[in-house]
Amino acid sequence: MADLIPEQRARQQIDTQLAAYGWVVQDYHSVNFFDSASPISCPKEK
Repeated sequence: MADLIPEQRARQQIDTQLAAYGWVVQDYHSVNFFDSASPISCPKEK
């Protein structure tokens, strides 16, 4: 993670924290709002 710019590093940390609380972090272009595995989804931008 050391070679990332601060924004990329922050996004990774946020994604990790969201996943820890049960959110499904998905790529913005392939988001599946009907994923039955999790009631909560968080589309992420590239």
